[in-house]
Amino acid sequence: MSEGLSRRSFLTAAGTAAAGLALATAGGALASPSRSKTGVVTPDKLGIQLWTCLGAYAASTPTTFEAIASIGYKYVEYAFGYGSFTDPKAYRKALDDAGLWCLGGHDRSPYPWDANAWKQYVENSMIVGVKNLGHNTTFPTTYSETMRYIDAVHKGHEVARSMGFKGYIYNHMEAAQWNKLTDRPGTYAVELVMQHTSKSVYNGELDTAHALAPLGTLDAVNRMIRKHPHRWPLYHMKDGVGPVAMADGSYPALPVNATPFGIGDFGRPDLNDPSNRPHAGFQDMLTAVRETQDWKDVYLMAETDGSQATCVDYAKPCYDGLKGLKFSYRG
Repeated sequence: MSEGLSRRSFLTAAGTAAAGLALATAGGALASPSRSKTGVVTPDKLGIQLWTCLGAYAASTPTTFEAIASIGYKYVEYAFGYGSFTDPKAYRKALDDAGLWCLGGHDRSPYPWDANAWKQYVENSMIVGVKNLGHNTTFPTTYSETMRYIDAVHKGHEVARSMGFKGYIYNHMEAAQWNKLTDRPGTYAVELVMQHTSKSVYNGELDTAHALAPLGTLDAVNRMIRKHPHRWPLYHMKDGVGPVAMADGSYPALPVNATPFGIGDFGRPDLNDPSNRPHAGFQDMLTAVRETQDWKDVYLMAETDGSQATCVDYAKPCYDGLKGLKFSYRG
């Protein structure tokens, strides 16, 4: 100990330094983000929108289901009816025989309201065993008309619950569904619907390529997912190529689709990424999903706009690319 430093002053200085170190450590722990974790896409998350192999589906639903199950998919989402069946009981039997279940489908919207048609839709859906009630419609373009749409959604949900249905209503978001309200500039109709509904009543199904077209970039798609926590549980994992912005800054309405899986902006590796991650765009999207949505309720579906004749053209590369795909997220 130096001559100019007494025992008292030494202990005081040491105590002050220790306190400062502890405070800095505590402050650092509070300020730093949670530890980065690794997520993985497991087979139970993977299904297929049957438009992807519409030719085979329309010719023979049982054979198509067997092919889908042999690839490894666990569930289907139907397209415009029941394939080669018109009887929901026969459809359910074909699902059971193949070891598949049905997430939902693109069928009747609660808007405009038709009580008898809606009740029949719910009844058929319960026979098939779907988890949720899907539709594929363009939203109204004005605030007042969209509020009427919202009223119909609540009415439809109440009727479904009274019939014993436990799921929610959802809308598949094609490019045209990303319309903004003419009397509320900058407001997407779907966002107004989400503001006036809860996740137990209504959610969006995000189609990656059809979101990329109007939103413009992969980052913009991810920002939309993050902007509405817990409201984007369903995804069509459709590869696509981002549009070129128009002179006014908007983007063309129709997406450019790429098949097979892995050719488009979502599926190809990011050339600016030193690690050259496979399917980097999908990985970044899954990070946004895992950090803002209820992962246990998230389902990922293969789909392509070109209604392929078989279940191999797009579905097999998509399954192989997504199964086991790892992505990082903050826990």
